[in-house]
Amino acid sequence: MRNRIVLILAAIALAVLMVAPTMALAGARIQDEGEGTVTLDARGEDTPEQATATVKFKLQKVDAGYVKLSYDAEVRNLPRKAGRIFVAWIVDEETGFSRPLGVFQTDRDGNAERSGSGQAVFFAPFNKVQVTSEELNDQDPRKGDQVVLEGTLE
Repeated sequence: MRNRIVLILAAIALAVLMVAPTMALAGARIQDEGEGTVTLDARGEDTPEQATATVKFKLQKVDAGYVKLSYDAEVRNLPRKAGRIFVAWIVDEETGFSRPLGVFQTDRDGNAERSGSGQAVFFAPFNKVQVTSEELNDQDPRKGDQVVLEGTLE
């Protein structure tokens, strides 16, 4: 019986070792290196194909295990619509948790630049950056479903 339990535990350990590399957290590279750039591409039927964004992240470790998250975003060719605003998010698709980076509006040419910062405990679990189109007076703090730009954190 004892040999059978040892054999089962060894098989589980081997399976974990084989799967573990694929379970790496997406934002871990940026968290480990302290910076990174993500390119976002057009998503959704109403978003022009040429719409794009670049988000540069910078992380600095602060006390108590927190990191200071700073970002600079540049959006191009994303036309604004009356009564709507854009919200940038970092997203953990596995858990569904999303954190807003900020609200912005594009100019007449569909361009915008936005910078911001905040604190976070972990950045590693996040694997997507998304921009959603939200109603101007939306009181719901959760991320809306109308994704217009999206990029993958590696």
